[in-house]
Amino acid sequence: MRYRKITAMISAALLIGSIHLWAGGGEDGASREAKLEELGFQERNLPITTKKSSLKVFFEVFPEQTLPFNSMPIVQQVEEDTNVSIEWVTAMTADMNQKINLLFASGDLPDIFLNGLQMENAYNYGLQGLIRPLDDLVNSYAPTLKRMIGELPGLKETVTAPDGKMYTLFGLGNAYHQDLGKMLYINREWLKAVGMEMPATTDEYHEVLKAFKDNDLNGNGVNDEIPLGFTFYTKNTYWSDLVFFGAFGINMDPDTSFLYLNEGNVAWAPASEEFRNTLKWLNTLYSEGLIDQEAYIHDKAQMKGRGTQKPPVYGSYVSWFNINVAGDNGRFYDIVGPLEGPEGYSYAAWQPRQMAIAGSGVITGRCMIPEVAVRWLDYIYQPEINIQMAYGREGEAVRKNEDGRWEILPPPDGISAEEYRMMYSPHHVPFTFPQYLDTIDPPHFQEKDRAKRELFLDHLPEDITLPVFYLSQENQDVVDAILPDITTLAEQRWASWVMNGNIDAEWDAYIKQINAMGLPKMLEVYQREYEAFLSSNP
Repeated sequence: MRYRKITAMISAALLIGSIHLWAGGGEDGASREAKLEELGFQERNLPITTKKSSLKVFFEVFPEQTLPFNSMPIVQQVEEDTNVSIEWVTAMTADMNQKINLLFASGDLPDIFLNGLQMENAYNYGLQGLIRPLDDLVNSYAPTLKRMIGELPGLKETVTAPDGKMYTLFGLGNAYHQDLGKMLYINREWLKAVGMEMPATTDEYHEVLKAFKDNDLNGNGVNDEIPLGFTFYTKNTYWSDLVFFGAFGINMDPDTSFLYLNEGNVAWAPASEEFRNTLKWLNTLYSEGLIDQEAYIHDKAQMKGRGTQKPPVYGSYVSWFNINVAGDNGRFYDIVGPLEGPEGYSYAAWQPRQMAIAGSGVITGRCMIPEVAVRWLDYIYQPEINIQMAYGREGEAVRKNEDGRWEILPPPDGISAEEYRMMYSPHHVPFTFPQYLDTIDPPHFQEKDRAKRELFLDHLPEDITLPVFYLSQENQDVVDAILPDITTLAEQRWASWVMNGNIDAEWDAYIKQINAMGLPKMLEVYQREYEAFLSSNP
């Protein structure tokens, strides 16, 4: 086993920041002890309970995940090993936050949020008794988690709330490129056909797109070429136009709710001139027919339908991997580095929280057998189980070679690697395996890792990135009353301005409206908390 250093990775993440209530004893504690005894709970050995037990687990799912989790061989193996059956409570990515809010509003909470709950919200729910603190549970029943939190530099600080307790576990980036999820891909064959080089600026890229539109580059005699494809970020962050804002001086990071630093002041990107200028540029491309005319309407499945057409119709597109959108066509597409905009900016679309994410593995106050819950979490966090929960059971999707290295196996012909892993595993579990297993990564991982090293590392927007810090419950309530509404308004204007224009005519009224909805009050709250954070972290 090889231990991979993650000091820099964790440091990057730190730069950003009818319910049964839990009780330490009393009637709740006594009833838990009786229930554990009835189930035959074992503190160390497998199965976790000698009699069948069950947990309700919330989990985010993606459109490609069409098979029930409990039909997957690795999930069945985990159930057999632990004797714990899982009732999955799922939500699609686009609906996840709404579903979580409804669960808390109704009181019908799962036992575990395996993902989806922000660490700040977990802390505030913890103060209300809706989320259980994990410190004693981890120390007593979870040796794998205890070891990781104790030995991975910076991880304990990441998962520790302001009151000194731990309300969430964590997920680690499953690849070196995890913080640069979205990238722009371009058809190298089409570039060659029009006699143009890889674009380095927004102006050069604009010219390339026009050349892609004006020629029958796929040779089918039909005017079906789409120079640029993406989805709106609400459909999928990593296939979206968020990749272009860095060329105009802003980093649109959904993990910070689009908050950033502007010369030491907390600001909100959708109210910035950089946001406005990016949308004006995108509107120019859209009005010239260079962007897929359904980009702000269609979803991942529809975009993928275009991307996998033969011959290819996309000249360029945004995706996590080239194969996500284009499948077998992906072999024609190369990564474009951060484009330089008219003012000289070339920020990468960076999401540093993706490298070490608190907020996974949350046990709720509803869970009456938290000892079973934390042991189940500890089991799936074990690296050799974790890689199988991420890709599929050993021998089917992954293989442990004689030299001890784990190899992610290629998919069968006719199916992409992304589709294959969605068929054989839940996949988006909190990852731990990359830091503890020596893996042989597939070619598309290696290509994206290379791009990060060679094209993107010098363009990370560290100077405008907001650190992680917690809000008090009072201030969180202020933000929760403002942020969802102004975000919805921004999303509506965003899509409309790219498709229909009129941004200059409507901008002042938009700013006036979001200010009236409370943006200055929200930023004032964040500024106070940010300055308090700086004072306590000199």
